[in-house]
This record gives sequence, C-alpha cells and structure tokens, in this order.
Amino acid sequence: MGPIGTDTTGAICPGRCSSTSTGTCPARRAPVAGHIPGARNAPITDFAGDPGLPPPGRLRELLAAHGAGDGVPVGAYCGSGVVAAHLVLALEVAGVPAALYPGSWSEWVADPSRPVATGPTP
Repeated sequence: MGPIGTDTTGAICPGRCSSTSTGTCPARRAPVAGHIPGARNAPITDFAGDPGLPPPGRLRELLAAHGAGDGVPVGAYCGSGVVAAHLVLALEVAGVPAALYPGSWSEWVADPSRPVATGPTP
C-alpha cells in the first residue's frame, strides 16, 4: 500500500464513529471532522464480541463488508491511534495483515495541505 490517502486500492478503516468520519459531528481532538479520502469507516463497535472479539470467521465476514480481506492492504486509524490499535488486533485475529497509522486523524489534519473528505463515500 502506498502512503496513507494516496493508494485507492487499499482499504483504510477508521475506528471512529460514523458521524465523526462523515464530518457531521466535530472530532474531539482535532480541529476538523471528516476522513482521509478513500477511507472506509469501520467503527470498532462493529467488531465487539461478548466478551472480547468475535470468532475469526465472523471477524472476516465483518471486515469483508468493509472492504478488507482477500489480499487488500489495510491501514487503520482513528482520532489518536489508540482505538485503531484495537482494530489492528481484530484484523490480525481474522488473518488480515494491517498497519497502524499511529498519528491518526489528529496528525493528518494538523497539516492543512492534506485533503479531507466528508460524507459517507470513501
């Protein structure tokens, strides 16, 4: 996968609530709401089991619904990198290799030259 936000072939799954990712609700730790262009929203609550994570097969189904799997490179981010680390764990348990963007949304929007997308489309 190329640099985050430049490779449209990879799924980038933010572990953020839908309203923050679409730009309809302000981000708590960032001056701008929205998402990295091309990112597909995959809120961490979609991957919660009782307790812990769902079984690997169920995780693969959930991740496939978000465009992850079958050799698609995946990068995960959230507001600050903490929640996305849990998403990377879920991806690994499901057998989907993933990379964490530790700076996440807070770092992305700190550079005003970086593009910001809003709305439900990746």
